[in-house]
Amino acid sequence: MTSKPPNLRDSIFLPREISEATLAYYRSLRQFTVEFGTAGIPFFLPEVDAKVNPGLPGELYYWLGRSGHFKTAGLYHVASSLANLLIARNLHDKYFPLFVSTENIIESLTVRESAKTLRFDTNDFRRGKMTDQNLHSLERWLELDRKGNPLVLMGSSYSHGAIPISVELIAQGIHLIEHETGRKCILMAGDFIQNFGASSSITERQMDNTVAIIRDNSKLCQRLCKDTKSFWLVGAQARAEVDDYPNPFPTQRDSAWGIQIEQDANAMVYSVRPWKYKKQNKTQFFTTIQNEFGVSLDDPRLLNLVIMGALKQKEGDVGDRIPVFADPAMGILDSWDKELRSYGRETAF
Repeated sequence: MTSKPPNLRDSIFLPREISEATLAYYRSLRQFTVEFGTAGIPFFLPEVDAKVNPGLPGELYYWLGRSGHFKTAGLYHVASSLANLLIARNLHDKYFPLFVSTENIIESLTVRESAKTLRFDTNDFRRGKMTDQNLHSLERWLELDRKGNPLVLMGSSYSHGAIPISVELIAQGIHLIEHETGRKCILMAGDFIQNFGASSSITERQMDNTVAIIRDNSKLCQRLCKDTKSFWLVGAQARAEVDDYPNPFPTQRDSAWGIQIEQDANAMVYSVRPWKYKKQNKTQFFTTIQNEFGVSLDDPRLLNLVIMGALKQKEGDVGDRIPVFADPAMGILDSWDKELRSYGRETAF
């Protein structure tokens, strides 16, 4: 998708046109509320949704985090939870969420999705512990459950090979799926902004300029979420220096390479998994965790604690640290209030 030249008249609204555009927008939000029970798309985590505003059509949110801090799992959680909501409300033939991956092949994402239902450790497949019974259960799940799920995946695969993903390609994909299926995309969850390829506006001289490419892609995300009239939730890698902070909570200026992508976003959230710092000398950090969440360095619940928070939202508070339950083996996120649920696995607690 090449960028079309801006139309000056499209940016100007006369008094009558202001009324028409405003009424049409809020009518669409009202229709969305009637269908979904909310005007926007939440994170499907009660404690987080109480503090972070849901995303509306045409808005861009960034999810910031270091590697291994449940950024990808969180994005996938939102997309798959929305798909389940569409099924529950019998809207799966009208709308679809899209999850875009630049790191995992599509087949491995599908196995991660099935683990929530089949209750097995996704690493068992990697470690050669896959049994015929596992394979049979996966086959039945794919046949009976996955085919009716509206979640669409985009990325590289074992079957089709590597596909370089760019922001422009994502927008093209959304329009292609909408045309082929007659359904409307309401969410694009993509991981992550630093991995998206260069757009057609990047010159040959800029091809080796990572900062220029990411800045351009962020501006494209800001524009194309409006063009596609869908909510875009995009992962962003936090810079390595965050790991050296006494309290390694990223700030909105901690995007990798120091690029100020928060300027393009309607909101920005982060996730931190304290367990990743267990072997480091971070007394101040774990004192904070103990005081705020009652989880000590030796507490077995540390394995399952992920802390989230809002770094930026135009209408709402920031600064609250929110505990979330995470199962690292299954890539599952849930309410911290349900922390004693181990999903049938002894490793959780």
